[in-house]
Amino acid sequence: MDTPKRTPLRNKHLENVFGNILGTPLKIPPSPQLQKLGFGTGIEVCRVNRTPSKDVVKSPWAVKRLNRFALDGDMQNSEVYSERLEKEAMLLRKLNHGNIVGFRAYKKGPDGRNILALEICDSSLADILEKRLEEDMGPLEVPKIARFCLDIAAALEYLHKEMEILHGDIKSGNVLVKGDFEVCKLCDFGVSLKIDKSGHIDPDDKYVGTDLWAAPEVIDDMTSLIGSGSDIFSYGLVIYETFVLMPPHFFGLDDEDSMTELDMRVGTRPPLPETLELSNDYNLYVGLFYACTKDLPEDRPSAEAIQKMLK
Repeated sequence: MDTPKRTPLRNKHLENVFGNILGTPLKIPPSPQLQKLGFGTGIEVCRVNRTPSKDVVKSPWAVKRLNRFALDGDMQNSEVYSERLEKEAMLLRKLNHGNIVGFRAYKKGPDGRNILALEICDSSLADILEKRLEEDMGPLEVPKIARFCLDIAAALEYLHKEMEILHGDIKSGNVLVKGDFEVCKLCDFGVSLKIDKSGHIDPDDKYVGTDLWAAPEVIDDMTSLIGSGSDIFSYGLVIYETFVLMPPHFFGLDDEDSMTELDMRVGTRPPLPETLELSNDYNLYVGLFYACTKDLPEDRPSAEAIQKMLK
């Protein structure tokens, strides 16, 4: 059977992402009053402060919608982004887990754009790591890595076992953090896919994901079927990010022929930099990184096994 085809890296944007169903009533203020939180290919995420009613304070929400580039661009791409947003809304309404971002509402906004309202978090893991890199703060602290690993493993076990869903785009930008790592939550389900009892997607389904975090079986058409193990490989690469503070495969990249080099690196386990100094407290998570990024999906631990190990 043919493995789903992928889009080459050079034809995709490198994202800094977190990227009408009945729900709670939602009033969207004019765009100038919205605070931009993030963006992805064709998508923007903004903060909306809800108006109190009867002296009841309402928590802010994050609203996700097509950006102007998607609206004004190619009609086919605009439809793709719209379909992903609706798919995500329909899926999130069915999900109920403390480590998955909460659904709030889905409706058409005053400008005609469909809007998905979500539980708001303080930051994304990608933003936190980028700030640490800019300020030369070194690897993320072990207790925070531990919180991320346990919380996202719990989310993946729920998705893979109970809901039979492949997230399909695990990366630091899709991990949201509340407070000072009080809890981590998985977000962005626009490219998620159904998996069967064996944990694999239908070979006719198209895996999208983001190449930098892709597993070997996603990149190589001749290898195993794509399944829950593909999420685990990507999860392992996010652990790597907490050590080096940058996306996988970027460390040591030469500016010359960089895109070609990236294409050669994706789908592999990136080596830990020789200059990286980690105390013994990191050993458990270094080992987990290696276990999750083994070449063969069947050799990687399940999300359930990861939780048992961490607990």
